[in-house]
Amino acid sequence: MNLQVHERRRKRLSPSKQTARQSLRNSDELNRSVQSIINTYQTNVAVLDHKGIIRYVNGAWRRFAKRNGLSSKTHGVGLDYLDVCRRTGLKDADTARTVHRQIRRLLDRDVTKFEQLYSCELAGKRQWYLVQGSRLKRAERPSAVWILLAHQNVTPVKRIAKTLQNRDRPSKEIRESSHIIPWEADAKTWRMTYIGREAEVLLGYPREDWYKPDFWESHLHPDDRRSAIDRCRQLSTRQPHFELRYRMIAKDGRPVWLLDLVTVVGPLKRPRSLRGFFLDVTAEAERHERETLQRLLSEAVGEIFWFVRMNPERVIYISPSVESVMGRKAAAFYGEARFWLTCVHEQDRARVERAYTAWLAGEASDYREQYRVRLPDGTVHWLDDHGALTRDPEGHTSFATGIAKDITEQKHNEETLRRLSARLITAQEAERSRIARELHDHVNQTLALLSVELEQFGRVPSSNPGRQDAMEAMQQRLKALSADIHAMSHRLHPSKLKHLGLVPAIRALCRDMAECGLHVHFTDLDMPRTLPDDVALTLYRVAQEGLHNARKHSGTDSVELSLARQSTIVTMRLRDKGKGFDPSVLECSEGLGLVSMTERVGSVGGTLAIRSAPGAGTEIEARVPIRPERTME
Repeated sequence: MNLQVHERRRKRLSPSKQTARQSLRNSDELNRSVQSIINTYQTNVAVLDHKGIIRYVNGAWRRFAKRNGLSSKTHGVGLDYLDVCRRTGLKDADTARTVHRQIRRLLDRDVTKFEQLYSCELAGKRQWYLVQGSRLKRAERPSAVWILLAHQNVTPVKRIAKTLQNRDRPSKEIRESSHIIPWEADAKTWRMTYIGREAEVLLGYPREDWYKPDFWESHLHPDDRRSAIDRCRQLSTRQPHFELRYRMIAKDGRPVWLLDLVTVVGPLKRPRSLRGFFLDVTAEAERHERETLQRLLSEAVGEIFWFVRMNPERVIYISPSVESVMGRKAAAFYGEARFWLTCVHEQDRARVERAYTAWLAGEASDYREQYRVRLPDGTVHWLDDHGALTRDPEGHTSFATGIAKDITEQKHNEETLRRLSARLITAQEAERSRIARELHDHVNQTLALLSVELEQFGRVPSSNPGRQDAMEAMQQRLKALSADIHAMSHRLHPSKLKHLGLVPAIRALCRDMAECGLHVHFTDLDMPRTLPDDVALTLYRVAQEGLHNARKHSGTDSVELSLARQSTIVTMRLRDKGKGFDPSVLECSEGLGLVSMTERVGSVGGTLAIRSAPGAGTEIEARVPIRPERTME
């Protein structure tokens, strides 16, 4: 006979198959997460395992690999990284050894990151690349590491530097370039003696302002000023050519990232002047910020990481996981600054917008809100959203960053718990009422009747032949009342369980059920004499509730009950061949019997399975773990 099978948990597989299936799911999720993160990089990115083998590459790497003769199917995935470098033009053995040594230091945890500049021959032309390596933690295996390598083509910068080194004065072509700003300054005072016309466009200051004393130093970003000045002072007396990277503050308050290529004119001990080129690398620096933040996502997969720049307010990064949580493509959030608010549930939107606006304005010390978002298909998800602010030296907000976590399941669990708590309170009140009625209607009335009979018995002469019969009748009623009170006490708290153990207590329960007309065939196998109190009480209550339900609802007069221990798991099975029922109606049931069984078993780390169908009987199986050190044989 086909039975409808209902289980509170997933359909049971063997432990090995469960482990294999879960590992496969974890692996697929990890692959998708890593791939989605590195695909947002615009530079060539490869992820290496602990052996230096390429495991993941992004789209930019694939295009690079295709141009340089690597297989269009693998793009180098599965190959040794250094072998791929040699195939794509890295011929210098010293450079290869240096890169290999740096990667090994990352794997050995000597360093957390490195940078290496190298050149290679590609299609007959020399190209320069800056490779930046970072060590990533693997959340599923903290003891293992990955290496993320980002490759940036810096050939244009190197060519400009070479041009600068080979010319005494900037050419007209360079002076008029909109991307390169030539400059010249006195070596002692650092006062500008020449600045390209595009400086006005880049930073907004008139050219005549650049020629004022201390202009360069005073317009450096406060966080970069000391390091830029010290580094320039040191390098200008040691090297004829060097590079600086720092920020200057534009006239409108914007920080502008500059790559400064400097040449010392004259002997190093007594230089006459400094010449250089400013290159605006703000876009590159912002991209690097995004990529750095994206790397953090490898340890926060499944949460929405967002990054907002102020003045003007705009989203400059939101993690791809927003699509699964909020149902919109990440690209949709980059247009309108507060597009995300349109996704917030209409009943929560005003509250969230007030809190967010007050936080950005400095009127609130922190921002943490729980709210609902409505997906395009009408589904509602809950988010726990919190953020942090970054301020500039003047105290103005420059960035807002945060993480929004999907707490839909948590909210559903809280609602389920709230409903269950309400039902539990109702059940407790009903049980109190039942006990009160039993005490009043049965115990109290029986005692009152006995009191009347005793009063009458006192008036009966001792010579009356019916006196003895009356006394015996009262004794029988007192014994019955005592048994009823004992049974009531046993239902409230089984004393035999504490004094005798689980198996004897259940045998006594089976005898009690037999007196009520339900025959229980009970067996036990390899059960310890004692169990942890919480485990013993849980199994006893499951047996008690299951037998009570069988007697009341099954329509049969016999059931099978078994207890068995295998290793550290105790399994209880209760079977009957009665009416059966549809388990799907349990969630809508007003009673708490089977629901309380599930909650009880779950509270001690176990699982409960209920299998039944109309006309096919019922089987209840509880599996509970026991801790060996708390089990006494």
